[in-house]
Amino acid sequence: MNTTATKISRELGWKPAETFETGIRKTVQWYLDNQAWVKNVTSGVYKMWINIQGSYVVDGVLMGYKSLISNEEQIFKRCARF
Repeated sequence: MNTTATKISRELGWKPAETFETGIRKTVQWYLDNQAWVKNVTSGVYKMWINIQGSYVVDGVLMGYKSLISNEEQIFKRCARF
């Protein structure tokens, strides 16, 4: 354990449930087991979904609330009709 972790353990009585080694193994395995999620997040689909959540519709056209958006998002917002 490093000095900070030792101090936390001593003063608060807290100990980590995982070591760095077991934690990193579990994290890597989670990403390997959830590759579809990783693909969606890294492909830009997730970013587009987040932007849509804060959008609004004017005359049937999806409008964004952010002033700085990529060309791809501008095209998507111009084409999206409800």
